Amino acid sequence: MKRLIPLFLVLLMTIVLAGCKDETTTVPTTLAPTTISQSTADPGIDLVDSVYDWLSLGDISALLSTSPRLILPTSRDGVAITWDIDPEGYIAPNGVVTQPDHETGNQEVTLTATLTYGEVERTKIFTATVIALTTPEDNPPIMNETFNDYADGNIATQMETVGIWAPVSGKSSATSLFSVVSEVGGNPIPGGSKALEIRSHLENQIVGPLFHTFDKIVIEADVYQTENGSPIYLQTSQSTPAIGFGLSGAGSTASIYYRTDNGDEYKTQIQLNTWYKIRLEVDVLNNTVEFFYYDSAGHLIPCTPGPVAYTLGEGGFVSLFIRSGSSNTPAQQAPAYITNIVANRIEALPKPDDPVKLGSVSGIEAIEVIENGGTYTPAEPVVKGYYGAQDILEKDTDYTLEITNPVDVDVNGNYSDLYDHESS
Repeated sequence: MKRLIPLFLVLLMTIVLAGCKDETTTVPTTLAPTTISQSTADPGIDLVDSVYDWLSLGDISALLSTSPRLILPTSRDGVAITWDIDPEGYIAPNGVVTQPDHETGNQEVTLTATLTYGEVERTKIFTATVIALTTPEDNPPIMNETFNDYADGNIATQMETVGIWAPVSGKSSATSLFSVVSEVGGNPIPGGSKALEIRSHLENQIVGPLFHTFDKIVIEADVYQTENGSPIYLQTSQSTPAIGFGLSGAGSTASIYYRTDNGDEYKTQIQLNTWYKIRLEVDVLNNTVEFFYYDSAGHLIPCTPGPVAYTLGEGGFVSLFIRSGSSNTPAQQAPAYITNIVANRIEALPKPDDPVKLGSVSGIEAIEVIENGGTYTPAEPVVKGYYGAQDILEKDTDYTLEITNPVDVDVNGNYSDLYDHESS
């Protein structure tokens, strides 16, 4: 009997230990109720979280007016997305970027996206930096084409991979040849640039963008005409109405021209085989243009009688087309050339400071008849400057005008008033 007791005790301890072991292995099963609770949660949480992770605006650390517009989605997979933009005015709800002026400086803009699905809501915040415009005079060119990036030869085969130009649809039958060249008739190309040679036959066109938000822009270009050379039409559209300017094909003479709304060409004769810089100023706000060329001394000579009105269509002045001859040009013409096409706001391409030179005088009659005993007062002439916009010169400011009046109204005779002026 004494021998059996220890065995019993051993068996009892074994059973107890075994029981403890069973309890330990079943502990993980007590987590099952928690797992079941998660599976019955609002499914909108996972959906909103998924859209939250997907939502992105890309690199918004240095936005410009020319940056692609931001895509601000308003829904995805049934999740509504609303946006709050603070401060307003620099990024529009449609994603268009407007740069502040240089005095305002760079702007940090907070874009808060609110994602909503049923009762579930979550916000995601983006911070963008909109870069301020440079000072007006330092504004980067809207266009600056020297053709140096192209290899010599046909530009059509290079446009897909080089530069800003693109072909214009509907010109598949064009036979006018647009070629990049490094030399022009032994005359150096201004600025060490290459040039675009145009030989007109059936009409061809290429187009480049003019991205800007300015009220007034300026386009300058160097042009060169040969005898019986091709016309080179620079214009704002391939249809009507359009502003046009450039070189006119004029037989044995050379001319530059401007026109508005596809109307008549107003020409100014220039010398053959000579480089000329032409300048078009477009006042987008008031729908007027002025056209000039620079003489050999660098003075700006007007070709327009002042601002000329136009009625440009809805698109505004946002593209520049280079067009060759018309669709009925009978045979390939001699070459004409263009290069150094620059477009910018007028502050970055200011008019030169020209010396005062007296231009046209108006307000004076060549002959005036006065009866004996009548009264006579010398006319007050209007004198304009010769260069630039031909501004009216102010008396005793830009020039001195002295009028010698020998008229004796009591004595019959012919008299000559002398208007003596000099630049100050």
